[in-house]
Amino acid sequence: MRVPLSWVGEFVDLSGVAPEEVAQSLTLRTCEVDAIQHVGAGLEKIVVGQVVSATKHPGADSLRLTRVDVGMGDLLPIVCGAPNVAAGQRVAVAVPGTRLPNGLEIAERKIRGETSRGMICSEKDLGLGDDGDGILVLENDASVGAHLISLPGVRDCVLEIDNKSINHRPDLWGLVGFGRELRAILGRDGGEPGFAPLHRPNVGAHFPVEIRDDERCSRYLAGVFEGVRVGASPPWMQRRLKLVGARPISNVVDASNYVMFELGQPTHAFDRERVRGGRIVVRTAREGETLVTLDGAKRALSSSDLVIADAEGAIGIAGVMGGANSEVSDATTALVLESATFQAATVRRTAARLGLRSEASARFEKTLDVDLACSALSRIASLAARGLLGPNARLAAPVTAAGKGRARALTIPLSWSFVAERLGVGVEAALGERREWAGLLRRLEMDVAGDGDQVRVTVPSFRATKDVTEPIDLVEEIARLRGYERVEPRPLEAPVVPPPEQGGRRRLVRRVEDVLAALGFRSLETYSFLSDATIDALRLEGPFVTVRNAIVEDQSRVRRDVLPSLLALVEKNVAIEPDLRLFEIGKGYRPERPRVDASVGAEKGEPEEAHHVAAVIDDADHHFRRVG
Repeated sequence: MRVPLSWVGEFVDLSGVAPEEVAQSLTLRTCEVDAIQHVGAGLEKIVVGQVVSATKHPGADSLRLTRVDVGMGDLLPIVCGAPNVAAGQRVAVAVPGTRLPNGLEIAERKIRGETSRGMICSEKDLGLGDDGDGILVLENDASVGAHLISLPGVRDCVLEIDNKSINHRPDLWGLVGFGRELRAILGRDGGEPGFAPLHRPNVGAHFPVEIRDDERCSRYLAGVFEGVRVGASPPWMQRRLKLVGARPISNVVDASNYVMFELGQPTHAFDRERVRGGRIVVRTAREGETLVTLDGAKRALSSSDLVIADAEGAIGIAGVMGGANSEVSDATTALVLESATFQAATVRRTAARLGLRSEASARFEKTLDVDLACSALSRIASLAARGLLGPNARLAAPVTAAGKGRARALTIPLSWSFVAERLGVGVEAALGERREWAGLLRRLEMDVAGDGDQVRVTVPSFRATKDVTEPIDLVEEIARLRGYERVEPRPLEAPVVPPPEQGGRRRLVRRVEDVLAALGFRSLETYSFLSDATIDALRLEGPFVTVRNAIVEDQSRVRRDVLPSLLALVEKNVAIEPDLRLFEIGKGYRPERPRVDASVGAEKGEPEEAHHVAAVIDDADHHFRRVG
């Protein structure tokens, strides 16, 4: 995950704190920071200019003669070859004497007989993106003569976060969460983004929404926006999206993505006129139902999938991707904006089955705070009020709120003695630290109530989604903010217990392993999956268990015994070791004999497990022999 500090800085005061200090604080207290990327370095001399005129070059059809105001009095004559340059634009200008990040030094020169005193830059010239086909057009309110790096999203420090280290923290899949986290770690002030009220006068009818599966969709909000004009999003928003690794598409899609990266809550926009029947139904997919998703692929759905449907069929796969049949286009003038809470396990299974993971599914898989659905819709409404969806776009009716899901703060009883014991703090020291511990929890926006050793801690809903649920989780929160380096090392004290007696089967396995090893065999542990090509080459008889979502595409069959797995490795290994001796002790699976005894650790009806020992020898003359 990419975390731009300028964006996070809107939610926490980072003044005077170096990016390296922020990275170290997060690494020691919260998550692993892999790298710090300095964006916009070397652009200190690039200025904002306004193209006053752009006319055809008399000696080249592909060039334009421009006159550019850069706040220096005289207009600069600049020859520009970009096809999108036009009078009135605010642009990034490299004046003579400037060296670009790519090493190009700008000087006054003659181009086809015309004087050029500078260069109007593309984002590729500036190292801000990959687009080099046209010039970088800035926002209309950018101050002429100002340094380019003064604009939001031009110069920044981006922290690259290891996603695995925040998989247990749904709140950190939005930049607001990092703002809260840094407020707690650094003890700094901060705030939340702007939200628009969703409760408007009844100027239109609610958009009908029906949820047929309350377990898989606990909350579904639908807001109708009218007066929408689809076009490019503002340059500042495009730059910010590029900082987090997203590709700008249109103002509607970009606003949705912007809020997703900011709050951690995905939303989705449907073209209202393409929602057939004028209503939305959240239901399980029908067997045999298909949907062409926004990436153009036709997806076969199953009854394990949750879909967003209209009166005629599916228009989106819940939590994963929308359908092309309801996609917003340049002709769209009204939206139905979805902001919902979907069951994490359902989204995870569907995304894995379809091989279709998206930024949205990555977040829904983490179990999101139900309150985020309302916050995200409200945030988009605030962006719409600023004209980002078009100058006349507005929330046209009261928001539809379906589903019984409500966010609930969780109250956990906590004993300070319990905390002291886990932190290795003595009783006397613990009495002095209780106030500090309570303060650390409050910095995490948790409420601590009670006197003495026993207190009650109320965890806000954004941390109570399978994250902080019991007292030991609170101990971890105190320990990490207090500093793991303050935990005093102590010798490990534990009773010495002899290892448990090995069963007869395990003793037999060890004996067989010892005998085969003494004969020069090497032990292997292979995967239990085979390809159809291996089955055909060895003329193996089935039936075989088939894996629906195979790890390797061409290895979807589960072996019936161990030997084929060894044989498949002989050709690869014999060139390295001519006198090859391999063995494996493992299991095969027989679907025609389903398990009936569930007492051995597997569910009733699963394929029977058959235990085998198999070995192969391939000598120097390639006289293959099978053993076992």
